[in-house]
Amino acid sequence: MLGVILAFAALVIAVWTLKVTLDSLKVTKESIERARMDWAKQKWFDLYFKADQAYNALEEYQALYQSCNPAICSPQQEKDHNRLMDIFREACTMAAVFPKNQAIDTLFKSVNFTTVTDALSKDRLKILSDALELLRQKAFINADVLNVDAEGDPIIKS
Repeated sequence: MLGVILAFAALVIAVWTLKVTLDSLKVTKESIERARMDWAKQKWFDLYFKADQAYNALEEYQALYQSCNPAICSPQQEKDHNRLMDIFREACTMAAVFPKNQAIDTLFKSVNFTTVTDALSKDRLKILSDALELLRQKAFINADVLNVDAEGDPIIKS
């Protein structure tokens, strides 16, 4: 009789241990998925941030040189144009490893230029702005991470 009771107790403990193990496995899988999603969002944010730098550099370049003759560049304008191209190359290098999608295609379309005339085009700035918005949507942070609701109000946990 004592052997049956001990066997039953061992069975109960084994079932309880199995349940704890399965619960731990579930939590671990959820944590891994959350970490993967956070990593993916971070990569999109990194690209968004670099594209935003490119947008700001292009906007600044256009503001500085909007009334210049693109056929005759000053040494400073050439230097600024080269700096602008370096920023665009960095953004393209980052974007090149992302899966093909509308945001990446729009970004590549916006940076597909080499001449000063292209750099001064307001259409170019608009296309880059469109790409930036698509990247922003990919990089958008889940409100739960920030402990705010959809409207941005703090979530109070009791």
